[in-house]
Amino acid sequence: MLYIVYLSGVANSGQLRGIGNNVPEYTSAGEYFYEGTKNLNKTETVFAKDWFVLNNAADLNRKLKEFCVYYEAMDQVISLLWE
Repeated sequence: MLYIVYLSGVANSGQLRGIGNNVPEYTSAGEYFYEGTKNLNKTETVFAKDWFVLNNAADLNRKLKEFCVYYEAMDQVISLLWE
């Protein structure tokens, strides 16, 4: 399964969507918005609970891969997530 998440704006501005309307901090997208760091040409392992509201406790530590495409001029990120 592939999920595509589009993020735009300044972190914690209310424009971003995620758990609690914030970009998950410990993700590649979060590193970009909170620290200005880009993970170019590499994937990162993240947890499903960081990106999604989960109803099944067994999914809380489910690992996903994340790859980001950055458009710095518009302060935007497309985050691709898959298992």
